[in-house]
Amino acid sequence: MKVRRRVEHVMGMPVSLALRGRHGGDARADAAWQAVLDDLRWVDKVFSTYREDSYVRRLDRGEVTLAECPPEVARVLELGRAAATASDHAFNIWRPGLDPSGARPRLLPVGRGGPAVPGCGRPRLAGRHRGPV
Repeated sequence: MKVRRRVEHVMGMPVSLALRGRHGGDARADAAWQAVLDDLRWVDKVFSTYREDSYVRRLDRGEVTLAECPPEVARVLELGRAAATASDHAFNIWRPGLDPSGARPRLLPVGRGGPAVPGCGRPRLAGRHRGPV
């Protein structure tokens, strides 16, 4: 079966798609791929912590108010506050500036081995443990 591959650089990284089957190269597949890319570009424009012109960066610098941002920004900030509360502030989107790209955990010294690194096994986080990690 023929595979049609597409790669586009979005959000500072390559995003790839492999389509198989009889509709892999038709207009509907092209339209769906473009819709996904449009969504990713919108997310980047709004939430990127790397783009100086993103709403998140501009909000962090005080150049726009929350009311001037797309409503999704307020929703993400609320989710970040909820994650901070639920984790006894082990997760915080305001450290050191606004970064909602993933409520980042505080690293804790773990024995003599140095800090725990989230994403590597089972990280140990600050705050009280309230369930599976």
